[in-house]
This record gives sequence, structure tokens and C-alpha cells, in this order.
Amino acid sequence: MAQKTGKKTDDAAIASPTKQYLLRDIFSQTWKEYAKNFIPILIVTIAVYVPINIVLSLLPLETLFENYGLLKGFKYTMAVIGLSELLFGVIATMATALIIKASLENKTVNPVESLKEAVLRWPAMLWTMLVVGVLLIVLYLLFIIPGILYSTYWQFAVFAVIFYGKSGKGALDYSKKVVLGRWWTVFLYSFFAGVFAFIDGIIAGIIFLIPSLVFPENILVELISDTMIDIAIAY
Repeated sequence: MAQKTGKKTDDAAIASPTKQYLLRDIFSQTWKEYAKNFIPILIVTIAVYVPINIVLSLLPLETLFENYGLLKGFKYTMAVIGLSELLFGVIATMATALIIKASLENKTVNPVESLKEAVLRWPAMLWTMLVVGVLLIVLYLLFIIPGILYSTYWQFAVFAVIFYGKSGKGALDYSKKVVLGRWWTVFLYSFFAGVFAFIDGIIAGIIFLIPSLVFPENILVELISDTMIDIAIAY
């Protein structure tokens, strides 16, 4: 009984934080932690994305352009890359989040243990992502406004999986409880974070794809370039 009460107390404390950070503080703290934990994040990113990029480099994706033309071929290629990174790249995201959490709590940062824990929670994450994806598709197709509303309410579902062992509807409910009372703040912060991530991805892509253009048809160069982009956008 005491354990159950303690869990409720922890949930209430997390859902009602005493301090609200400004957007600039979040970016500043994020950069500080990224720089401080760069080596562990680097290890995690390489461990996850190098195998992904190797498999992608060996797939005959050029046949998509031959069979479907330039535009459709590009769309299908990006779909294959995006799906593979969504399903497997999320392990690196989870491990990175665990690294940052350990750092903020002044605990020993161990990238190997973070990866192991991320892999253990990976099935729950995939299930949660599937539930969120299906529900949001329905909401956006039927009612645009509720789709926007709940995409913000469920913004922290992934962290409920990573940090608190929840999954599926439990993770969604937990995230909504965290967002309640601060929907507009979460929406605006998420919007600006998305814009920043988009710009960061474009800049990283331009910089690290240059070697691939200079040395075309070189799998090793493409592998290094793709992995460097993954490392850059881990921020």
C-alpha cells in the first residue's frame, strides 16, 4: 500500500513541476548537456546508426528511381530511410535521454547500460508509437483541431516510456496529465524546437553530404557522412 501511495506521489510531483523554463533556457541547458555528454552520446549514436546506415547502403534503393521515376523514387526512398530510422533509431534517442537524465541527476553516465535499458524498453516504445500514430491519423483525418490538440497532449508519451516504464494508453494518459494547464506553452515550445531541428538537419545535411558529392559511389564515404549527420542532429 505504501509503495502504491509513493508512486502516486511521484506522479503528482512530476505532473506539477515547481519550475517552468523559458525556451532560451531549454536550448542553453540542452547544449550544455549535449557538450558535457558528447562522448557517451557519440558512442550510442555510432552503435545504433552505423548498422542502420550499413544496411541502408546495401539496399538497392536506386531501383526505386528506375521503376518509379525521380519524384516517386525519391519519396519511396525517403520513406524506407525514415521508417528504418523511426523503428530502430529510436533506440539511440531513448539511450541518449537516459544519458542526459543520469547526468542531470549527477549519476554515473554509462552509454552501454543506457543502450541495454533502451533495448529492454524498445518493445514498449514501438507499441506506444503505434498507438499514438494510429490515433493521431484518425484524429487528423476526421477532426483537424483535435489532432493538433492531442498531438500536443501526447508530446511526452515517449518520455513516459523511457523514464517511468509506461506504455500504450498509460503513456498517453501520463503525458496528457503533464501537459494539462500548460498546453500552449508545450505547443509553442515544440513548434520552435521542431523548426530548430529542421534547420539543424538541413545544415548538417549540407555540410556532411559534401564528401559524398566529391566521392560519389563510395559506400564508406556515404556511411561516414550519414553517421556524422546522425551525430549532429542528436542535439
